[in-house]
Amino acid sequence: MQKPEKYIWKKSYTWMLVTNMTYIIMFYVIMKSFS
Repeated sequence: MQKPEKYIWKKSYTWMLVTNMTYIIMFYVIMKSFS
């Protein structure tokens, strides 16, 4: 019963990290194109 809950939490945490990385990359590209 505890395992699926932890798996879902881990999956959403991974999704959060991927989203943050995407924002950081986009921000970096925008900064480079403005300089």
